[in-house]
Amino acid sequence: MLPRPVLFCLAIPTLALAGRLAPWELASAASAAMAIDAMLRHHPRRMLGWAGLALGAGVSGLVLLPLVGALLIARRVPARIWPILPAVAAALRLPDPLPPALLDGTSNVWALFPLDTLPMLGLACAATVGASAAYIAQFSVLARHASPSYLLRMALLAALVLPLLLPAMSDGAFFLAALLTLSLAWRLPDRDSIETAALVQGGVALGMFAPVAGMPAIGAILLITASLRTAHPLLRRAANDNPILARHRRTIHPSIPA
Repeated sequence: MLPRPVLFCLAIPTLALAGRLAPWELASAASAAMAIDAMLRHHPRRMLGWAGLALGAGVSGLVLLPLVGALLIARRVPARIWPILPAVAAALRLPDPLPPALLDGTSNVWALFPLDTLPMLGLACAATVGASAAYIAQFSVLARHASPSYLLRMALLAALVLPLLLPAMSDGAFFLAALLTLSLAWRLPDRDSIETAALVQGGVALGMFAPVAGMPAIGAILLITASLRTAHPLLRRAANDNPILARHRRTIHPSIPA
């Protein structure tokens, strides 16, 4: 088990970010966390309902959509209950737009490549759509019989990749990823989980220093590195060509619901 002082130190950027977020962004992240819990417990209706609440409240629901799509296909959830998500999201009043100050300096890819021309904006949109489609296509197969630890890492990858690629994101876009890294570091305290948590927390912390030149770009590099570290073991197949890695089966923590 990860020592509490170490976990507290890792959580400092997340706590600081939570203090900067609007209430609806916190509600969106909380609803997304409940959707992930329902996903682990194999409750598709609850998952869709919570994901709809997250989508209606803020950006955390948006970054969760590829994960939800992959699981709906992988678990062959009847299509008749899919409309639960958009119905719940549409029933909520969308929050007011984020202040422009919060849209500057976010630690994503576009801190390295500024979106100052229309072609770059088109590239950002195409990259986001392409990454989402590739995620759904890949994990709709790999997630069919996945362990809870594998599913949590899938959720973390989705929570990292989309905020990295979507243009005009606020710092709150990475709040769900920050929460998931802390959860993984607490429940599965191996070296990979702790190092990934440190990278994400560092990227989140640097993204909050928008006025300081270069800080968001360094944060983006940390978050990109964390994404690659998360994706590599998920996409690597076991020696017998089984898409579910043997090492993930060995790392199921008893406190994670099956």
